[in-house]
Amino acid sequence: MKLINLLPILLITLSLNLFAQNENTLKQESESVPPFQKLYLHTDHEFYFYGDTIWFAAYLLHPQTHQPVKTDCNLYVELADSSANIVHQELFPIHQGFCPGQLSLNDPNLKEGNFLIRAYTDLLGAYGDDMNFSKPISIARVKNKVLYEQHQNRITKVSIDLFPEGGFLLADTYNQMAFTATDGAGRRIDIRGKLINRAGEELLKFASLYDGMGIIHFVPEQKETYTLEIDGYPNVEYNFPEIMNSGVKLMVTRQNKNGVELVINSNNPEENGTYSVAAMHRGILTSYTDVGSCETEKTVSIKNELLKTGINRMVVLDKNLVPLSERLVFIDNSDCAALDISLNNSHFVPREEVEIEVIGNKKISLKEQVNLSVTVVDKNSFPTTGVTQNIKSYLLLDSELRGYIANPAGYFIDEPTVSSAQKLNLLMLTHGWSNYIWNSLAEKEKTPDFETRLGLTLSGTLKNYYQTKRLNDGNVMLSVSTSENEFMQFTPSDSLGRYTFKNVQFYDSATVIVQGTNRKNKTNTTVSLNNFQFASPGITPAEIAMMRNLSDMPVSLLQKKYENDLELKEFFPDRYAHLIGEINVIADKPKEENKGRIQIYSEPTYTIEMVDNAYAYPDIIEYLKGRVPGGFGGIYLIDGIEITGIDSMFNPVTSIPMEMIERVEILKRAQAAIFGMQGAHGAVNIILKRGGEYAPSPNTLKGTLVRRIQGFSSYREFYSPKYTSENIHSEIPDKRTTLYWNPSVSLNHGKASISFFTCDNISDYKIYIEGISENGTICLGEAEFTVNEKDRNSNDF
Repeated sequence: MKLINLLPILLITLSLNLFAQNENTLKQESESVPPFQKLYLHTDHEFYFYGDTIWFAAYLLHPQTHQPVKTDCNLYVELADSSANIVHQELFPIHQGFCPGQLSLNDPNLKEGNFLIRAYTDLLGAYGDDMNFSKPISIARVKNKVLYEQHQNRITKVSIDLFPEGGFLLADTYNQMAFTATDGAGRRIDIRGKLINRAGEELLKFASLYDGMGIIHFVPEQKETYTLEIDGYPNVEYNFPEIMNSGVKLMVTRQNKNGVELVINSNNPEENGTYSVAAMHRGILTSYTDVGSCETEKTVSIKNELLKTGINRMVVLDKNLVPLSERLVFIDNSDCAALDISLNNSHFVPREEVEIEVIGNKKISLKEQVNLSVTVVDKNSFPTTGVTQNIKSYLLLDSELRGYIANPAGYFIDEPTVSSAQKLNLLMLTHGWSNYIWNSLAEKEKTPDFETRLGLTLSGTLKNYYQTKRLNDGNVMLSVSTSENEFMQFTPSDSLGRYTFKNVQFYDSATVIVQGTNRKNKTNTTVSLNNFQFASPGITPAEIAMMRNLSDMPVSLLQKKYENDLELKEFFPDRYAHLIGEINVIADKPKEENKGRIQIYSEPTYTIEMVDNAYAYPDIIEYLKGRVPGGFGGIYLIDGIEITGIDSMFNPVTSIPMEMIERVEILKRAQAAIFGMQGAHGAVNIILKRGGEYAPSPNTLKGTLVRRIQGFSSYREFYSPKYTSENIHSEIPDKRTTLYWNPSVSLNHGKASISFFTCDNISDYKIYIEGISENGTICLGEAEFTVNEKDRNSNDF
């Protein structure tokens, strides 16, 4: 065969090899993107009043598959005010990717206004402030009169941000340039305007299409300057993008159910090289196309089956895989499961039972585990446009894009003048690839250092009594006492005198004792306890914008709340009163059971109660002397747990504060025989007071710290009354805003049944159901019904 015939084959082979190498390189880079998490909170509504409870269901999901994270960890939830102050913090445990919880709005110092619910895990906190979950809410107080007014904002200044498609304007070629318009307070406004050239000629008119966003289509000329004139607003601030004389940029010319059509534009054919187009979804390469050389224009089509639901990053690469131009495209392949919600009726009377059946669709297997959270609330508890955020909008938009997104759930709703596809295209253009979370993750070399925690980490240092030397051979005891149980842990100090107790788990508040001993088991030490409060991520400008732009609370909701409170006050006149004055105890407190304490014997030989003068004794050993017939000794226990480290010179129980001890149980002879040879000389079981009863003494003890610490917040069940023939005519008003809340509804063979009762409020009600399947399928359902005083069968309906 002649050499001339071999050359085309060799060139094709080399080209294919290079193409394969480039694609493999991109795949390896995409696979090396460090994983993080997506965290979403579904709340029962968005408008609250002082004294209400914010009910939520937390979903912790894999960032790419949206499958529930199986590793249990801490969930940090906090409330921030509009001045960026953290006003409330709670800690919850996430199990198997889910966590129910609540925040009580009963702090008397809580002011009304817009707030932010923020939530994060240790891993999300390690990635930075942009990764945590945020949601704006409004909290109001009911006054003697409803004087709330909705004020029209006077617009004195307009700011316009300009976003060229592909990242820059390219001279002498067709360009799309998106824009957003805001007022002086940063709120989006709709505008109309003109594009003017240097000579003052009007080139075109433009207008916003949705939420202050729109697109300007034009061909910029080299060395030309352009200005914007906005109708009705003489004071306009903007920075017109630089016009590049040469370059390669990417544009989207068509997008439909079949796929996306892209155009690569170049205005300098003499500098043409070889190019490729890659499509990525959440850091994973989904499509790679070798374009070859590019003259002035090249069209590339990518089929929909090669793209994934959500944000897809399109990028033009040179032969060295250096990005030249990028574009975000949103694809909706209808992967979400729309839940079917059927009610036993659409109209109800007060205190009538509502029955709901929830049915999944074919996207969910009948054997697949599905976790749902359900809220049924007064329609006025949300803005007039409906929920501003749901699990779909958060997982597909908020968690993928940096910056403020107004009403993200609204982007998936078609309107008469603008479709969902048009809204999403505007969002992709105005946020741009630089705000795409996965771009910043790709730049990280490794996962940030962090430690998965489930519970508190209590740490500190152990020094000698005069704090002149760190003790590297000491021991530290941790004792935790709650109203339900007690437990103890021990750990040695390290070479620098440090100690750490990891994953200390308890609910509500507890009395925590930290005691350090030296190598001789003496408490001639000083023990410190580091700050164990979780570090709150900084509040970002986007979060401030969320609070600032939240819709005003409807006047109808404020009026209804005021009227409801007046009616409730007739039955509960002291509803909001604070009890001040003397409290008389008219009965003895019942003796507490040994619930939560370890006790393997039936009855002790002797029980020594603490009397009033017990606190005058230096320790429990001195107190017991002379009070136990025949003396005492043998092994020592605290709440049934044997204490080690006792020798002829030191007994660690002498360091227990006397005010912590409730009683001492002495076991002798047969009762102590259960401890075997160790119980031959008897046993002394020291019973500590419950955490809820013990108030730490201000007196300092050698080597001992006593603190009151808040642990996990307990979840309490949402109360939903049931009406029967016995109570349906009760005169006590039922004025609930939330009729039903359940954070843990599961589909059984694709179905779930729910029932609850309406209240006395006459209103329209919304049912919102959100959730995720074990395979990561997003689930959404929505329905509504009306409660009216008249019988539902009357002709008025």
